[in-house]
Amino acid sequence: MKNNIYFLIRSLLVSLFFFLLLPFHSFAQSLAPIPDVGEGVCVANCPGTTSPSFPIETPTPTPTPDFTSCPNDCSFNGICEDGICNCFEGQEGDDCSIPKSTPTPITQSHLESAKELNMQALQELNEGKYVEAKGTIDDTIESLNNAKDNLRTDPIILEFCEGKPNEINKIERSIQSSINNHEKAASVVDRIIDIQQDSVSTRINNNPNANEEGLLQKLINTAKKYLKRRPPRVSRSNVVCGVRG
Repeated sequence: MKNNIYFLIRSLLVSLFFFLLLPFHSFAQSLAPIPDVGEGVCVANCPGTTSPSFPIETPTPTPTPDFTSCPNDCSFNGICEDGICNCFEGQEGDDCSIPKSTPTPITQSHLESAKELNMQALQELNEGKYVEAKGTIDDTIESLNNAKDNLRTDPIILEFCEGKPNEINKIERSIQSSINNHEKAASVVDRIIDIQQDSVSTRINNNPNANEEGLLQKLINTAKKYLKRRPPRVSRSNVVCGVRG
């Protein structure tokens, strides 16, 4: 009887030992480091087994932009790639140091030319060079007509005025108004030239015209008034759809 009790207690102790030892052994195995074998480690479903395997991938490092091998370090306005600067928006040049300029509309180029000619004609009138002033006014009218003719085909104007037909019409009316003013000025200067020629003939015949000087000055002032209504500009910055004087 005593022996039976002894064997029973020993069996219970052995069972308790294995019951506590096996979970601890499994936990210890889960903490063991996975060996580095290169391509991947088979943690399951390896050849000859029935569990899936998962390769271990090494992350690809993100490339760091290299500024040192490009001109002037791309002026810190671009990214250097293989010795060539890829400039950020708004910059250009080998080293991205030049602000990118906006091309001038063809229409605006003609208007700028007309403006310069307009100022030249005014100066010639002030100097009494009426024949020269008439030729300059004619050149101004030609530039204004070129601006008007190119207005509806100018790619930059069309880009910035897309969907704004009223603005294009406004620009066209402004140019036409300037053409009209310069044509009136040209007509007045023609009359001034005629009076000058008549004046020479009158002096030769010793028959001066007392009202000649007053009339001449009045016509000169009228011509200047028309010329002071200078050609318009498409915009202040050449990129905004609109017109200004």
